[in-house]
Amino acid sequence: MHIEKVNQLIQRYSISDILRYAMQDITLCDFLDIEGAFDNTSYEADNRAVHKKRIEAPVRNWINFMLKNRLADNETVKIRTTRGCPQ
Repeated sequence: MHIEKVNQLIQRYSISDILRYAMQDITLCDFLDIEGAFDNTSYEADNRAVHKKRIEAPVRNWINFMLKNRLADNETVKIRTTRGCPQ
């Protein structure tokens, strides 16, 4: 585009209008890595999420059972988890 055409556009439209038009075919994507997100998820939040997705009750119950009866262990200690989900 020639500089004259750009100047005409700027005089006729606001910069935000020009950018909005220019960016119609552009998709912006942002990825977040939140430290501790999986470790701190409550079982209730997990259950609400699968219910919201309309997962059938037997599958929801199985997921809930697996999360609530999960053990975290190392060579010396085993503890029942109270929140979080495996990754």
